[in-house]
Amino acid sequence: MALDALPEMRVILVAAQRVVARMLERAEESLHVGWWLNVMRPEEITYAHTHDAADELLSGVYYVDVPSNSGRLIMQRDKRREEVEPRAGTFVFLAPDVLHEVTRNDSGRVRVSVGLNFGPADAPA
Repeated sequence: MALDALPEMRVILVAAQRVVARMLERAEESLHVGWWLNVMRPEEITYAHTHDAADELLSGVYYVDVPSNSGRLIMQRDKRREEVEPRAGTFVFLAPDVLHEVTRNDSGRVRVSVGLNFGPADAPA
């Protein structure tokens, strides 16, 4: 999706890239960010998955609109399991190989978030 279609996304992507660059101790311009919108309708879930299929260095999500009871982010690695109650306006970052899922949206409203993957800017497309 082009930034021209959603200019507000530029603010979110710039903020995320700045934080991720600090976390990874890399220059901001050395990172590429891939992103997509997640629209989670009532009663939908997101099955467990990872983002480690390519050259990702870090993955994340930014919560745009989070109705109450619209699903929790569950992350698991080995025997460690963590649950996050999403809040609008917040980022969550995770290693690309962390298995994660989202529980059922029981809110009766749509939940909107932005998925993010960060990789090296010089990686082949």
